[in-house]
Parts: sequence; C-alpha cells; structure tokens
Amino acid sequence: MHRNDLLKLWDMSNVPLCDEGLDLASEFLASCGTAVDKIDLGNTAASRHQFNLLFNRLVAHSNSCPKCNEV
Repeated sequence: MHRNDLLKLWDMSNVPLCDEGLDLASEFLASCGTAVDKIDLGNTAASRHQFNLLFNRLVAHSNSCPKCNEV
C-alpha cells in the first residue's frame, strides 16, 4: 500500500493538531504501515524500534503542545 493511500484512511481534518503534530502523526501512521508490510520477513526488530520511536515522539509532543493536547 502506498503511504498516501494509508494516510487517507484517517480523516485528520477534525483532529486538533498543529503542523508539527500532524507531521509526527503522519510519520507514525506510515511506520505502522511499514511494520505491517514487513511482518512476514521475520525480523521485525527494526520496524518495531521505528514504530516505538515515532510513537514516543508523537506522545511527547502532544503532551507539551497546547493545540495537540486539546480534548
């Protein structure tokens, strides 16, 4: 699946995110697709590391950003 096709699955227009948060969310979602795409290769350590790294960056940003932390 192409990265843009994956990202189209989520409607991000109503999600309160700043530009940086949107970029981080996009990178995280793309890493999810990559991890799923490579799951049959057996060695998933690199994909998991990237997935966790990007998730942690997104969480850290959203916890400190007033716009991304809107509820």
